[in-house]
Amino acid sequence: MEYRFTNTDSAKVTMDVSVGDIADLRDILTKALDAKLEDVSRWQLRRLIRELAEAQRKTAETLEYEAKSLAEKAKLPDSF
Repeated sequence: MEYRFTNTDSAKVTMDVSVGDIADLRDILTKALDAKLEDVSRWQLRRLIRELAEAQRKTAETLEYEAKSLAEKAKLPDSF
């Protein structure tokens, strides 16, 4: 019999959040990091802040691509 271990702590979870929610969450975590709260791991806070910043960066890239595509479709021919 083969045994497979699944680390449930590293299981991926997906949820819908807005770009504003990500910015708010980063702000909250940054303030928690600055407050030096007891029983809160600083390296975990830093990791989460980095991951949220990466999500913001990827979102910005996607929005930029979509905006360029929309602008291209909105162009009218010179003869119009």
